[in-house]
Amino acid sequence: MIQSGTYLNVCDNSGIVSGHCIRVLNSRKGTGFIGSNLVLSAIKFKLFRKSKLKKSTNSVYYGLVVRTKFPLLRFTGMKLSFEDNGVVILDQKKNLIGNRINGPVPYELRIKGYTKLLLLAPFIV
Repeated sequence: MIQSGTYLNVCDNSGIVSGHCIRVLNSRKGTGFIGSNLVLSAIKFKLFRKSKLKKSTNSVYYGLVVRTKFPLLRFTGMKLSFEDNGVVILDQKKNLIGNRINGPVPYELRIKGYTKLLLLAPFIV
């Protein structure tokens, strides 16, 4: 469960290491789960020479929640939870900025229409 103020780990190679959630988009109660879009501010950078992002003090980006510590209840009755809260950075057109994803990705993202993200993931849970 992601709320405004939650610290997040970025799990792609966009150049941002960690971020801070500003707002969860399209939610009634202000909480986000796996597959939710959010606005985040970058805290820690690890930029390389050919990076698409620029390091600045007022850096605000869009993100997609990929992993949460809060358990996800599947339709089979199984609960799935991860070690950290993970996010992938998106641009304004909801395309991925990075071209590699680190760590597992749940299958529920296929239902929400993020098939390109699943193709880049090393394994699907």
